[in-house]
Amino acid sequence: MNGTKTRGRPRESEGEDEAEADVECERDRKESVQRVPDGLAATAPALAPAPAPVSASAPPALPPTVEGRECTEAEMAAKRANGAYYLDDIWRIVREYPTAGVFECPGELETLPRRLDGALDAVGYRVVEASARFEGLVHATQLAQAWAQLVHDARNSETLYLVRRTAGNTGALLALQRIEHLRGECSEHSPLALVALVRGEQRLFPRHAVPAAAALDALLRELVGPGTRASAAPAPATGTATGTGTAPPPRPTPTPAPAPTPAQTRINMPPDLFARQMTALATMMGDLGVQVDDGDGGDVDPRADVRVVDATDGVAVEAIEATP
Repeated sequence: MNGTKTRGRPRESEGEDEAEADVECERDRKESVQRVPDGLAATAPALAPAPAPVSASAPPALPPTVEGRECTEAEMAAKRANGAYYLDDIWRIVREYPTAGVFECPGELETLPRRLDGALDAVGYRVVEASARFEGLVHATQLAQAWAQLVHDARNSETLYLVRRTAGNTGALLALQRIEHLRGECSEHSPLALVALVRGEQRLFPRHAVPAAAALDALLRELVGPGTRASAAPAPATGTATGTGTAPPPRPTPTPAPAPTPAQTRINMPPDLFARQMTALATMMGDLGVQVDDGDGGDVDPRADVRVVDATDGVAVEAIEATP
C-alpha cells in the first residue's frame, strides 16, 4: 500500500470506474440542456402553451357581410355549407347585415294592410299582418314551424298575409331571407323588409327593392288577382225625398276573385298529413328543449282600432279592439 486514500467505498474493478464516469457525464449533459444561462434568462422566449383541442362542433369563422354586392360562388358554397352555425340561434345572422337596424323604406309598410283592405274586401279576400308570428324566435326549428304554418294558412284561405320585419323578428326574417336567397328567390343586397303570401304565391321585398306606397299597393293587388283594383272614392249620396235626410248607398256585393292561373295553382298538403308533420316537428322540438308555438302568433286584422286605454309614468298601454 502506498498510503493513497480513496473517497467512498473501495473500487472493485476498472469496469465499475468506467460505468460511474459514464453516469456522471450523462447527468451533466442533461443539466446543461435544461439550464438557461443567467445572462439569457431575461430574453429566453416563454414556451408556447399547447393549443386547445378543436371541437368538431365549433362554429366556423364569422361569415362576411352581405349587403350592397353580389356574393361570389365561393361565398354561396359557404352559405350552403354552414347552416348548422345558425341552428340554435338564428340571430347570429344579424351580424352579417350592417344596416339590420334600419327599418324605414318608401313603401310605408305600417299602413299597408289598411290601404289594401278595401280593394281586397271587394273581391272576397282579406289582408292580415302576421309579423308577430316571428317575434322572439331563436331556434331554427321555431322558424321552420312558424313558416310552415303561415304557408299552409295562405294556401288554404282567401287571405293575403303580410310579414313586416321589425326589431323583434329581425333574426327570423333575415334567416328566412338567407334560405330564400339560396333558392334564388331574392338577393341579400339589403335586409328583407316585407314578405307577402297569398294562395301558393309569395313575394319577398328586400329593403332596397320596396317601391313607393302606391306602386307597392298595385303590385300586391295584382298578386291577389287582376280584379282587385284600387278602391274608388264613394259616390255622394243622392238619397230620396223622405223628409228625414238622404239614405246611404247600399254596399256592393263582393265580386268573386278570379280563378288562379296555372302558375298560381299549387298542390296543397292534405290537412291530416300536414297535422302529422307538425306534430312530428313539435315532438322533435320538445326533445331538443325548444319552446313550441301552438297559436297564430297574434295576427292583426287591419279593421282593428288601436287606442290608448291607460298610461302610467308616461308609458302608454295599447289595446286592440275589433271595430264594430
